[in-house]
Amino acid sequence: MPEDDRYAIISIDQRHKAFYDGLKKASSPLRNLENSQIWLLAFALGFHNKLRAKSVQRAPGGYFRTEYFHDFIPFTLLRAVCVEEHGGDLTKAVDWSTIFCTGEELATGGTQALKELIESHGDFYKKLEDILRDEYKKKLVKKK
Repeated sequence: MPEDDRYAIISIDQRHKAFYDGLKKASSPLRNLENSQIWLLAFALGFHNKLRAKSVQRAPGGYFRTEYFHDFIPFTLLRAVCVEEHGGDLTKAVDWSTIFCTGEELATGGTQALKELIESHGDFYKKLEDILRDEYKKKLVKKK
């Protein structure tokens, strides 16, 4: 876990606040997830689809605190993606403000992909599983 900025506040884009609020309703497939988990989904979809937003209009008060990441895995993922997004510059892996800002930009970009995935016909988790399986197959085929 980051030592200096362990309790950073991660934001969502103000323009997407109503969408994120709606994800807690009983009809949402994500209703039982924590805000940090929902944000990580948007972040991952943003990275996967190369949808990094140019700017984020941060919602007042933020969306969650990084202390809600319950282990080191999200921090490791954020660091790795930040380095990748900055052309392999390893110095970015120690700058938590850059790491979190890059994460917010990717999550903002991925919010539309998340919305489309939820609103399209079919089971949300099955569609997410299909995306992961397709990516796994692509990576597996590349290595052979």
